[in-house]
Amino acid sequence: MLTSFKQGYYLGIDGGATKTEVFIAKESGYVLGKGRSGGSNPHNISIDKAIENIRTAIKAAIEDFEIKRAHKKLPYLYFDSACIGMAGIDTYHDKKLVSEKIKSLNKHNDYGIKKLLLVNDGVTGLKAGTDSNWGVCIVASTGCNCYGLSQKGEEAFAGDWGYIIGDQGSGFNIGRSILQQVIKEYDGRVPKTILSEVVMNYLKIKNPEEILQWVYQNNDLVMNVASLTKIITKDLIFESIELANIVNHSIMELIQDYEAVIRRLKFNPEAKIPLVLIGGLFAMKEEFCKRFINSIIDRTPNVTIKVSPQTAASGAIKIALTLDNKYSIMPESSVLFENPNL
Repeated sequence: MLTSFKQGYYLGIDGGATKTEVFIAKESGYVLGKGRSGGSNPHNISIDKAIENIRTAIKAAIEDFEIKRAHKKLPYLYFDSACIGMAGIDTYHDKKLVSEKIKSLNKHNDYGIKKLLLVNDGVTGLKAGTDSNWGVCIVASTGCNCYGLSQKGEEAFAGDWGYIIGDQGSGFNIGRSILQQVIKEYDGRVPKTILSEVVMNYLKIKNPEEILQWVYQNNDLVMNVASLTKIITKDLIFESIELANIVNHSIMELIQDYEAVIRRLKFNPEAKIPLVLIGGLFAMKEEFCKRFINSIIDRTPNVTIKVSPQTAASGAIKIALTLDNKYSIMPESSVLFENPNL
């Protein structure tokens, strides 16, 4: 058995639909290394592939740390604690499925993790944008999720049901709706609009019949379709009523998620509810973000909104740093794994 001691390294892991991002930090929170790999949402890929992508991102973060140390090889790393926020981890079945596999992350040839906390990515997203111990986080990227945490540690989720039956406010759903509009225009079911021309130029195709081939290229349907959100600009939204309707529908879906969460947690709509907005749709789409914020304020005028410039991996680091604090309020759904040999 290894002797237990603190080495002062912590891991923050954000397991999203499109990418997995890992931060290595010291006790001060200073980030020493970063790594990325493919997505790790178990609704989109197998759990084994998700774990593989997490390992790849951890390895990349360690290599980045070594580069910053003038390429000095690191000894075996002991992480005092780690937090992983995974998209798609909402239900008891989700946690049971993932928990059996996630344990394997605690021990590796190059590193060991003493404490590993598994949470939904809404938890890490909330921490990325606020130091409050309660509030709501809306993640809107390739997928989407609305998560709420009360001051008692009670939780509520909405919208995070995967790209097939859920994720109505996500980048994937917007991309799918755009493609559906273009196909309708090509079929002659609706009049042709500027949206078809913009989409075909973006896809670099000459005929809508080539869309299916583009969608299924690289076997990454979800990311391919979600990438169509790149065409969203303020000018195009005002020029294309079809795109404006798609964007507004997505916003309303996210607002419904938000309203469902605050009702279930019995938050007073007149209170100063901390609301963190995180993900590509908020960070990179100014008009989308502006419209969403205006709609939220109409419903809950005193809400305190923070569009987080930080990624959920930074929120995961914040949580990892508090795992030794016995007074910290852990979400009901969190699962803690401990390695007794470290």
